[in-house]
Amino acid sequence: DGRAWHTRLEDFERDRRRDAEAAAVGYVALRFSWYQLTEDPEWAVREGLAAWAGYPLVVENDRLVGAIVLFRRERLHQVDVDAFASVGDEIALAIEHARALEALRGRERQLAEAQELAEMGSWQWEVAADRVTCSENLFRIFGLRPRERPINSGAVLRRVHPDDRATVAAALEAAARELRAFD
Repeated sequence: DGRAWHTRLEDFERDRRRDAEAAAVGYVALRFSWYQLTEDPEWAVREGLAAWAGYPLVVENDRLVGAIVLFRRERLHQVDVDAFASVGDEIALAIEHARALEALRGRERQLAEAQELAEMGSWQWEVAADRVTCSENLFRIFGLRPRERPINSGAVLRRVHPDDRATVAAALEAAARELRAFD
């Protein structure tokens, strides 16, 4: 049933759904190992495969991120190979994007943990819309539930200590007027 090919149950279940979708339009999912391809050439014959094509998944700087292989029980035509190759480049970019996104999420988790440990937060101010986006920990510091409601610069100023409020307001106004960073 393919469970042996997956280390996580959710990956197995995802692939079962994909296999069912592929089967509904006439495709069959085959799971095979590198050993079967290289050391057991009769494997393809036992499966009734007549042709295959492989395509390396390469991203910038000629870095290989994987490979896709197409097997058929019938002869492959050039149009099949050409279509397969064009899809391969898109798959490579999607894999690279997914990896970059996962790395970004990991860094965001690290930043959130560091802010929590340091009892600090961060925020960004979209001046034109007067919209402030805060880190989860800054919401907690402000005594608000995260993402409870959109906040603006006025809401931030109300949470600044009264002795510092005029100085922070002047710095915010200068940053908006001069289009420079605010620290």
